[in-house]
Amino acid sequence: MKEASNLENKNEEGICFSSSYLSWITRTELSNGIFRLDSVLIHRSNKQEETTFVLCSGVPAGRMYADTGPLLKTPKYFYQFIGGSKTHKIIRTPAKESNQKLCEDSHSENKSIFLELDFHLNKKKAKAIKADALIELSSLNTPVNLCIYIKRNHESIYIESPLKHWNFLSRERKWQVESASILWPSNLDNFCKNANSSFLIPVCLHANKSNMITISGERIKCHEIAADLSFLELQ
Repeated sequence: MKEASNLENKNEEGICFSSSYLSWITRTELSNGIFRLDSVLIHRSNKQEETTFVLCSGVPAGRMYADTGPLLKTPKYFYQFIGGSKTHKIIRTPAKESNQKLCEDSHSENKSIFLELDFHLNKKKAKAIKADALIELSSLNTPVNLCIYIKRNHESIYIESPLKHWNFLSRERKWQVESASILWPSNLDNFCKNANSSFLIPVCLHANKSNMITISGERIKCHEIAADLSFLELQ
């Protein structure tokens, strides 16, 4: 995991999210599942041990392998899977038309449900760029990842996600980025003490400074937090 000070002006590696994925084999049905990824979080402990978690792209829940009838599960809900090496969490959000309250999330050990659960991070060479350089990207067809680095005492957290949307005023060198489906601890201090998937949720991010971000979402109060924000342009 690269510290923020090492992200500037050097050739780095970035995660190619279009070719990275999580895969599983369920214990009961021996069903194979594959998810594309939206975000990756790496926690580094005070003993320099790294633990990686991934946020999968969200999908509507379905009636798996049903022979007849609509395949959408009732009541309708949308879910995102958060995977770690030992545990996982499922975030459930009811469909607007279902008139439900927030669905209950779940957290379990991987071995209780899956025979195998792995995630595969495909990395590519990338160029570290500063935020105001988003105005001068060499190609708008090139994937750009946002990178967040937070230090908590002797613990640190690094998050990498695809940048979904950015804005800029060329004449004033002003910029703002906005992105969703970013993996984030609901309580940073508790997560640093005990890094497991139960504390993780998907959030939205807004930022127009490289040292401050705004975090918001259905499961967290909107707030600002100091963090090192940088960007990687995949080559």
